[in-house]
Amino acid sequence: MPMDAGNNGKQRPQDKFDLLAKEQGYRSRAAFKLLQLDTLFRLLPTARAVLDLCAAPGGWVQVAVSRAAPGPFVVGVDLAPIRPIRGALSLKEDITASARCGAAVRRLMDSRGVSSFEVVLHDGVGRKKKRGNPSVCGGTSASAAQEATTTQSALVMDAVRLATMFLAPNGTFITKFFRCKDYKAIMFCLKQLFERVHLSRPVASWSTPAEIYVICLRYKAPANIQPELLDLKQLHLLSVDAEKSKRQESTEFWKTGLASDFIWSEAQTPLEFLGSFLTISFDDPASLPIKNHELTTDEIKQLCEYLFVLRENGYNHLLE
Repeated sequence: MPMDAGNNGKQRPQDKFDLLAKEQGYRSRAAFKLLQLDTLFRLLPTARAVLDLCAAPGGWVQVAVSRAAPGPFVVGVDLAPIRPIRGALSLKEDITASARCGAAVRRLMDSRGVSSFEVVLHDGVGRKKKRGNPSVCGGTSASAAQEATTTQSALVMDAVRLATMFLAPNGTFITKFFRCKDYKAIMFCLKQLFERVHLSRPVASWSTPAEIYVICLRYKAPANIQPELLDLKQLHLLSVDAEKSKRQESTEFWKTGLASDFIWSEAQTPLEFLGSFLTISFDDPASLPIKNHELTTDEIKQLCEYLFVLRENGYNHLLE
């Protein structure tokens, strides 16, 4: 039985995507996430070369082979072995060792006369000892959750680093990400490297609000990339400096509403309020009683913080 991504390794019942994966021959339910993202953004049909990082067991590789341009060059990379997939190649490499992994990918590219990839995918999960997604919304201690999300953020940056080595100009990069304190820093990095950056939660995503996908379009392919831009610690400093210099622009983009207004304001209905803001804050004095109320659980606070990735059930939960 599969492991629940949001419950620290606890077993969960199979859902319809587990069953569909078995019926349709996909190696994992994650295949449906990429199928849904490709339906929305039409990324694969024009791609002649696709690189999938942290690819095991191979569900995304299967989708890439079936949806990419005819006769594609599809490569899956993972430390875990990937059983052969017709129309694809695999490498047993560690993406956190970017120099060694990059050299192995380059050798394979050179052997097939491929100079770059139009699409680079990353659906990896930072792991310590246990298999499964890090729990960041309950079921574990705060320190364990922090460690899990820090590991995930570092893995995303490893994937970004490899993407910059191999992406073609105007190429596409997709990565899974777990919301955490590194969110703004990593988004700052991606917006420097790509013309357009979108957030999405496919229907096949886990019910936990933690998991989101970042779709980065039209890679700028800069001749020189500032090293600090690919270093997570330095990236925080860069993003803070940029936020200070563009505070007005940032404020206009990142609209924050107050919990007190959500509950008591007569200017907007609660539903209109949710559609007007990207996040809800409890920081003003009038919102403190709401923040400390017994019904304002940690889950409610997380839903308020990340309105921009909620699906309908998340909105309904807040309205209730």
